[in-house]
Amino acid sequence: TFYGLERFEKVITIDQSPIGQTARADVSTYSEIQPLIRSLFASLPLAEAKGLRPGHFSPNHLKGMCRTCWGLGYKTVDLQFLPSVRVPCESCKGGRLNPISLEIRYKEKHFGQIFQMSVQESALFFANIPKIVKRLKTLESVGLSYLKLGQEIASLSGGEAQRLRLSRELAKRETGKTLYLIDEPTV
Repeated sequence: TFYGLERFEKVITIDQSPIGQTARADVSTYSEIQPLIRSLFASLPLAEAKGLRPGHFSPNHLKGMCRTCWGLGYKTVDLQFLPSVRVPCESCKGGRLNPISLEIRYKEKHFGQIFQMSVQESALFFANIPKIVKRLKTLESVGLSYLKLGQEIASLSGGEAQRLRLSRELAKRETGKTLYLIDEPTV
């Protein structure tokens, strides 16, 4: 039983349950960093000249995804007597996007290469873009600086999923008096 809940405007539970099982959800989408990076890429001169919009930089959108691997960056090879193996897509080389989208570069890197960067590397790479750095810093503050931006959500441990949820909440604008309930407190 909780007493004093009337003092709070909302109560949010942050537990260690899995966030999702889809191969399409990754750290950058869940933490809401990917839309900011897609907007940045769409605003680059070459992208504007080619008429590319933010959707062209999404592996989950038909305009942007590699049509060979459908935006996953890999193909799954089923082996009869062994577990399935993932091999990099021969078309996008793991970049997850179509060739036109991968032509656009920011600081010599295309969007697919950014998926391979850790949170810490990304914070340095985007140091001059405060909106992106703010989100990355919240991931760092909960101890997730080692995660890759393109790492699948389904691959995270319970503690990592919990800290990712906490980071997402901390990145939001202040919304009043909020009580956070954490099932197994983490540092």
